[in-house]
Amino acid sequence: MIFINFTVYFMNWIARLLNFIIDSTAYFLLLVGSTFVFGAEVLQNQRYVLILVYFLYYFVCEALFQQTVGKKITGTKVVDCHHHNKPSLVQILIRTVSRIIPFYFISYFMSGKGLHDHFSKTILIKPN
Repeated sequence: MIFINFTVYFMNWIARLLNFIIDSTAYFLLLVGSTFVFGAEVLQNQRYVLILVYFLYYFVCEALFQQTVGKKITGTKVVDCHHHNKPSLVQILIRTVSRIIPFYFISYFMSGKGLHDHFSKTILIKPN
């Protein structure tokens, strides 16, 4: 039983790592695209643009599709942790804002799920 739990946890960790790498790449491409669309003015307020694009990427993707590009590729999606339904917009908002907490990724080592999952009462699943 311990081995099975470890395997599930390990696969969840691998999927989350892949999601992070793929979503970071998509986020970077969105930043480059926004620079081309909005020009040099974007670079002057770079910090605000970084946060805005980051927020919009996660919020819009998860609110509309329950998935970011990374989650789509790995076959995972975000659901409400109680009923496994589509999360509410408030849950997605909390989830997105929670990602901005510095060092939030450390929570994966303590509980196997991120603070954004905990605060928003959502989980990441891989539907059959």
